[in-house]
Amino acid sequence: MNRYYNKFRRACAWIIGAVFAISGILKLMDYVGTGLIVTEYFKFLHLTFLLPLAAPAGFALALLEAVTGVGLMSGVWRKFFGIVASALTLFFTLVSVALVVFNPAMDCGCFGEAIHLTHMQTLVKNLVLIVLALVAFLPFRDFGEPRQIKTVTFAIGALSMLFFGIICMRTLPYKDYTSLKTGTTIAAAGAGEFSMPKFDAEYISEKDGVRKSFRMDNLPDSTWTFVNAVTVESKDVGEAPILSIVDSLGLTCDSLAAEGKVLVASVYEPDRMKDGWERIDGTFAAADSLGVKTLLLVAGTRPGAYSSDYRTLVSLNRSNGGFTLLDNGTIIRKWASNYAPSIENLDRAVSNDPVEVMTSYETKGEIKFQAFLLYVFAILILL
Repeated sequence: MNRYYNKFRRACAWIIGAVFAISGILKLMDYVGTGLIVTEYFKFLHLTFLLPLAAPAGFALALLEAVTGVGLMSGVWRKFFGIVASALTLFFTLVSVALVVFNPAMDCGCFGEAIHLTHMQTLVKNLVLIVLALVAFLPFRDFGEPRQIKTVTFAIGALSMLFFGIICMRTLPYKDYTSLKTGTTIAAAGAGEFSMPKFDAEYISEKDGVRKSFRMDNLPDSTWTFVNAVTVESKDVGEAPILSIVDSLGLTCDSLAAEGKVLVASVYEPDRMKDGWERIDGTFAAADSLGVKTLLLVAGTRPGAYSSDYRTLVSLNRSNGGFTLLDNGTIIRKWASNYAPSIENLDRAVSNDPVEVMTSYETKGEIKFQAFLLYVFAILILL
């Protein structure tokens, strides 16, 4: 009986580890977004003096969650990781109680931007984890000894999480969960009664002679063969987002980004740009030579630039000084500041069908993200 109960305890620990690992990966993937989440918590807890450390603190917490998840799933140092997981779960539960009581206008950020939970849902989730932790870790005995190979498994998994987080610091999130993700159509604010319709991309795939339509959030597995992509008017009845573009006179002019091919450079922290301005000038020169309109958006004011707010710009592109390509108001491609598009890449993006450009970009990111998830879980399960 003891043997089967210990297996049950081990299964509970594995479930907790999986939740921690997925939560950590989603937050590591979006360094800037995780920093925004931590910023909201620092403000809520009246720890505003820590705001400059929000992004590094978010990265450290996400890495701790991910590594703890790897430790629980691999089964190494079971007592140690049991204590760490219990402490984190208890801390998160206390914070979620405070969120329920005071009900601030913020998201818990438990899974980054991927899954949004209400404060009560967050509390319930943490209470379930506490129950699992009580079963998995109490009493602190009879955990069993892991195989020697599991130490190697843990090392590979933990290092993979670290490298994944470092790589994601310099790139855009592999999968964009922001309100201004690829495929979003913006509204032309300030254009009277006119507002642009919202469109979604649908991907036609075939298997065994049967064709089906899939959305980006429900892509088929590799047994399906991609055939074509089409855009359809969105069934979402919510209002289309706006970019809140303001000129030097204070006039709203979102229509500048809603017509034709437009390459937007968004700078939400101008003081930290350094040589980024030269990169923007060079990329804009390439865009001009291709007949693409250019638009510089800055949080604040700058000669030759339009203004927008910080939140909008950080949602439009997570990279400070990053580039976003729009086609008639629809976001079809993004580049991080460090990977500004060459004239050849930009030419391909503006010459090809917008849906194909968007599909290719989103699919590559989706494959990278899913490949990393499969890689980590395969190591932990099979090795």
